[in-house]
Amino acid sequence: MESESNDEPRWVNLVVRRVILRDGVDQQWVYLAEDPVPEGTTARGFPIVIGSHEAMEIRRVLQEERLERPLTHQLALGVIQGLDAQLRTIEITGLQRNTFFARLVLQKPDGSMVRVDSRPSDALAIGLRAGAKICAPDDLLEELRRDED
Repeated sequence: MESESNDEPRWVNLVVRRVILRDGVDQQWVYLAEDPVPEGTTARGFPIVIGSHEAMEIRRVLQEERLERPLTHQLALGVIQGLDAQLRTIEITGLQRNTFFARLVLQKPDGSMVRVDSRPSDALAIGLRAGAKICAPDDLLEELRRDED
């Protein structure tokens, strides 16, 4: 866990464009894309390979499915909210050796911000349920660029 830094890159807002679920394998896909798209450009985006459990939770959130009892990601959000903190942002921070990294950006009751390291799949599953924005550094988007048509 680290405190907020003043050396921030230029962050670009993202949305979950699609979740691809495949039967019989644990590797699923979530595709993130730039939103809004700057005028005169094509949306930049990239896929992240995630596990089946996280993909199912992301799908549940996107389809607004309700469960009687909380699952792990719902529990994590409940703990954050129970401590009077708010999950503000999911930061997809980088890619190293084919592994993505992310952080949860939490706002504490006193207004201070705390960043907590996370796997992108967990961050997305929790953050989407919280209504948190998703973002990535502009240079990461340029590095991973897959323009949408």
